[in-house]
Amino acid sequence: MSEVKHKKAKILLGLYMAPVCAMLFFCSNAMFRDVWFDESLTILDFMLRPSPLAIYKSYVIPNNHIFYTIVLKYWIELYAMVGNLVTYAYRLPSFLCGLGILALICFRWRRRVGTPAAIAAALVLACAVPFMIYCTAVRGYMLSFLLLAVTLEFAFKLRSGGGWKAACGYLFFSFLAVLTIPSNIIGCGAIFLLVVSERRGNQLVSLRNCYLAAVPIMALLIAYLPIW
Repeated sequence: MSEVKHKKAKILLGLYMAPVCAMLFFCSNAMFRDVWFDESLTILDFMLRPSPLAIYKSYVIPNNHIFYTIVLKYWIELYAMVGNLVTYAYRLPSFLCGLGILALICFRWRRRVGTPAAIAAALVLACAVPFMIYCTAVRGYMLSFLLLAVTLEFAFKLRSGGGWKAACGYLFFSFLAVLTIPSNIIGCGAIFLLVVSERRGNQLVSLRNCYLAAVPIMALLIAYLPIW
């Protein structure tokens, strides 16, 4: 049995490499492109501030994707210890988030939609021009995508009977998603509608559903009330 599982894991990993190779092919040039204006704002106006608290308090324009900017700051500080700072170093966090999204689709979504559909979805996504742009951008869009995808996983787990760990995970990743971009609350709302619609036979008004609906609003208020 373990041998069969091991073989299946190898096949699945091989299938996962198809969208990864497509992503590498389409992103190879974009990783080395010149910095765009909004990316330079992210770096010069926000990332270079002295502390995460200073970044958090500097929400003067939406270009500051707060959580992403903090992640980028620490990433660049770590990268500078081992290598020279070049343009692609700033793009790597978004690129890694893109790989994480493809992995999530291939290894998690296949349980709901089947392996062929999941691999096909990941491959189509990897070949899409918007995906190539955002997974090489020095911006928080790809991190937002990943955080919302993980939030969806916890929402499904909570809705299907998950306990306090699923509830905490849903709260945590909802908070990080809206802390990255406030309008991600729309994505959280879509997650709620998707998860609830899958359980039509169940009672619509329940404690779990109320929690799923209330958490993104709470997260948005906690994230931005102190600076608004």
